[in-house]
Amino acid sequence: TVIMSFYERFLTVIHEGRKNLTPEDIRKFADGRIYSGEQATALGLTDGIGYLDDAIELAKREAGIAEASVVTYRRPGEYKNNIYSQLLGGGGGALSLTNLDLTAMFRGGTPQFMYLWMP
Repeated sequence: TVIMSFYERFLTVIHEGRKNLTPEDIRKFADGRIYSGEQATALGLTDGIGYLDDAIELAKREAGIAEASVVTYRRPGEYKNNIYSQLLGGGGGALSLTNLDLTAMFRGGTPQFMYLWMP
């Protein structure tokens, strides 16, 4: 079935990214549940839990450099808000993490599978 095909692909992607987990290990917890960060880390699905500063420090350490500048690229004309600006008092209202209007893609609320990619 289509659902089983997507499930098998999910298992393959997890196994390719997490060599420490066997397919049998993955099947034990790949049953549709949603895990917290702590639970995902305990299961071996993530390397750890952290914030943006932690990720930058890890990237510098892995690259063997002491200093780095974080640069954000935007498309011309794109709104310059980000997920942290509300914390600093910038902008108001709801903030979308994507710039997509997906309502036109949903046909009458019927279920559908989608792989979305944006270059």
